[in-house]
Amino acid sequence: MKFTVIDKNLDERQANTPPGMAFWAGTGPAGRTCRECSFYQFNGYKSKKGGITGGVLKLGICNKYLSMMLRAGSKVPHETPSCKYFELNKLVPPITDPRKD
Repeated sequence: MKFTVIDKNLDERQANTPPGMAFWAGTGPAGRTCRECSFYQFNGYKSKKGGITGGVLKLGICNKYLSMMLRAGSKVPHETPSCKYFELNKLVPPITDPRKD
């Protein structure tokens, strides 16, 4: 069964927003991502295949969601477009682990 789309914008926002975000993805400053937000909880790096370091960022939780819902939500990909609660983090973690194997 196919449902009638009432609000195309809402459908797109829902599709682009991972669970665990405090608000709709893409409603924050243009070009900014969750990784750059002070509410994004840095969770370390995945290791490169066969190595200990040198991988990419692990998923992190949104601490704004945590404060609003009083529980941690699902982990959010770092590249998710920012939401309306975006606050620039002064210490943005690099996408890839700066340490070498």
